[in-house]
Amino acid sequence: MFKKLILTVAAFIAFQGLASALTWVDINATALTNQAFYFKSSNAVGVIYANDALGVPQAYDIAAKHTAGDRLYSTSSHSSNIMYKDYSVTNAATMGKGIVLNAAAASTFTDLPTVAGESVYTGWIAQ
Repeated sequence: MFKKLILTVAAFIAFQGLASALTWVDINATALTNQAFYFKSSNAVGVIYANDALGVPQAYDIAAKHTAGDRLYSTSSHSSNIMYKDYSVTNAATMGKGIVLNAAAASTFTDLPTVAGESVYTGWIAQ
């Protein structure tokens, strides 16, 4: 499910310029109401993205996490992999089960890419 969600949103983001230089933005009904494509994730799934706002070609990163889960999924425009980071053991209290992924909490998830289009995911596992 996460693969389909991330790939669908990634395809959409490749053609949109909704954010500025690595400002993580929530993807929800409010953020996309004026767009041709309407996207609404499950209530328990947090999806955020950031892009370089430079137009086409555009570099971007996208991440998703289910509130009841302890895995953070991410991919970028410079990676063909969907990566994940497991927080079941390390940082479980701050990034694991019960923790919501949204733009406001993005800084809590210190493993998220810091460069648009980042292809180096140190310590992440390829899905």
